[in-house]
Parts: sequence; structure tokens; C-alpha cells
Amino acid sequence: RIALGLVEPRAGRVLIDGTRIVSHDVVLEADGEWNWGIFLYDLATHQRQRLTTDPYSQIRPAISGDWVVWESYSAPPWGGGGCTDLIAYNVVTQERRQITNDPASNDVRECDSFPRLSGTRVVWLRGGGISLYDIATREVTPLMTMTGYLGLVDISGDLVVWTDFRKEPGDPDEEKDKPETQEQADICLLNLKTHKER
Repeated sequence: RIALGLVEPRAGRVLIDGTRIVSHDVVLEADGEWNWGIFLYDLATHQRQRLTTDPYSQIRPAISGDWVVWESYSAPPWGGGGCTDLIAYNVVTQERRQITNDPASNDVRECDSFPRLSGTRVVWLRGGGISLYDIATREVTPLMTMTGYLGLVDISGDLVVWTDFRKEPGDPDEEKDKPETQEQADICLLNLKTHKER
């Protein structure tokens, strides 16, 4: 059993790759404010370290090899802090790289969010679609755009998978009499080598 020391274990996100575990957890800062930070625990060394010292919340980490990615707020999220930027961090070289530069908007359709990582490839939800960033080449590639609602995205090697609701959910009051199946998601797959979707 590993004691990660999570303050909010029900809200914290925990992911593992090899011997490294990343999580986001609530932190009490020196100024008395509560914040979300990104932490790394290494099973080989039994050491836990905080990867972020930003003044505002850092959330939803993902890890693959030496790289960790997460969402970074540039203002308090509870005070209309707008969208998050995506940050990549190398745990060996300590290189920190900003992947996106989101507008100061509270419109979730304009935000970059839910990053996932495989090797040096990062995928995430961007507005109404999915984008890919290659850490090795520093290139951003829009993979798809759509008017519907996407739930989650993930990547493994050349395969990108996501949940696709096909249509944007309506107001709960308007949808309450419609069959429940209309709210269920499809699971879609894109092969980055063949560029085929299914």
C-alpha cells in the first residue's frame, strides 16, 4: 500500500506509467489560499514531489515516460478565471513547455482541456474537436472538428479514441421526454497512420 498523502482523495486524479504516479491534489499555500497542484510519486525512490508552484490551480495530469501534461489556470477558476492552458513537463530535464495559449474566455467551447499523453504525443479536447501536439516536433495538428458534443479523449501509440455524443445535449427540461438512448455516446477510433476513423 502506498500513502500518497492526498488531501482530497475523492477529487484527486491519479495516473501511473512505469514506476511514476502523478496526481492533482489540494494544497494550502503560504498566503492561506487553497489551490490545486500536480504531484509526482516515484515507486523506485519512494519520493513524492510537487511539480507546480503556480499561483492558481493546476489540474488533470497525464503521464507517459518522462513527460507529464496538465491543465493550468492563469487566474482563479472560481472567479471567472477563463480557460486553462496546457503545460508539458519533463521530470528528468525539468523542461517546462506551454503547449497552448487559450483566450481569457469562460466559454467552455473555446477551451483546451482533458489532455492525455502517449510517448511524445498529447491529445486533448479543443472547442468542439480534438487536437494533437507532438512534443518531439513541437507541431500542433487539429485531428477533427465537429458541432456535436465530445466527452473524453485518449491516445495509445497511433490510436486515438473518444466518446462522441453526435449531437449537442439540449436543455434538461426539453430532453426529459426523449428516449434515453439519444443521450448515449458512441466510441470512435482514429488511426494516426492510416487516417481512418471508425
